[in-house]
Amino acid sequence: MNTSTGESSDVIEDIPIVAFGSRAHLEKKALAKRFHIVVLLAAGPGVRDTQCGFKMFTRAAARKLFTNIHLKRWCFDVELVYLSKFFHIHIVEISVTWSKIPGSKVTPLSILNMVWEMALMSLGYRAGIWKIPTQES
Repeated sequence: MNTSTGESSDVIEDIPIVAFGSRAHLEKKALAKRFHIVVLLAAGPGVRDTQCGFKMFTRAAARKLFTNIHLKRWCFDVELVYLSKFFHIHIVEISVTWSKIPGSKVTPLSILNMVWEMALMSLGYRAGIWKIPTQES
């Protein structure tokens, strides 16, 4: 706190916060609903719709998360939830409007890839194969 003005010297970019867009509020059979159980098993509770494209990070959160992430494709967002929880980064879920676009990239093969990546992430962290530095960076 700046004692001369009474204002905080912290700026929002220095506070680790992650915002995930969510379509979970829209419909019972949304894609978010279909993967929720698998995501819950891999990363634990926290975000109902990890696969929505909208994500926003403060600088402090981005530095901490993206220097430690292993997955780069379908399930990087699930790993972001896992790492956010590990580092005690505040997660905010924001409802977004979603319109299904014909020609979606989600196919049976991509679903298998998502499940494979979540299993890989879970095994990697639980078996200690993927290490997370515990000291501040």
